Amino acid sequence: MKGGWSTYEATPAEVSPSGRSERHSLRVTRRTVVSQQCMRKTLSLVGSVALSSLFGMAGARIGIMTGFVLGMIGTGLGMYAGYRIAARLDL
Repeated sequence: MKGGWSTYEATPAEVSPSGRSERHSLRVTRRTVVSQQCMRKTLSLVGSVALSSLFGMAGARIGIMTGFVLGMIGTGLGMYAGYRIAARLDL
């Protein structure tokens, strides 16, 4: 493991069930995995802040505790949405 990065060479069967070229392989490095995790967490943060704010403001019109509870629900939904978007984008 020179240079600090480990690599993983996937076989063509692991890459694509459509049977692409035998020589085709997917190279995944630790740097790629770390950047994917960072993007996943960033999308989760953005989603949680956005939905928490929206739900909290909507609930605050009714009362402060309603705003708090809806803000927490918005946080959870935003995190879920962020992770789903990251999975959909294959990050």
